[in-house]
Amino acid sequence: MNRMNPFVRFESEITGLLDRQCAAVRAGDYKSAATLGERIAESLEKIDASRLDPVDKAEAEAALARLRKAAERAGAVFQAAREGVATARRRIERIRSESVSTGAYGRTGERVDSTPSPSSQRRV
Repeated sequence: MNRMNPFVRFESEITGLLDRQCAAVRAGDYKSAATLGERIAESLEKIDASRLDPVDKAEAEAALARLRKAAERAGAVFQAAREGVATARRRIERIRSESVSTGAYGRTGERVDSTPSPSSQRRV
């Protein structure tokens, strides 16, 4: 009977969870991403190193390489998401500061409020 090595099974589980977490982040489903992160942490805490004794060195190295690549992909996705959120925050702040005052003045020199009134805004 050909049993899957516990080391390879562990690598496969963690890699799968990381891939699902990346997909959740890409989809903007941060609640699921957080839940998957908790599952990854729980899985890592439950590791019994003595049970993960690899059958052979080549198998262990291949599994570690796959796990490393999955972690690198996840890191790149999380970094891109973090940068995207930071860019969005800066843009929102810029829009807010621009809408507060545009420095517009009317014909008689009085300051004109540049914020549109609720009645002048249309829903599309």
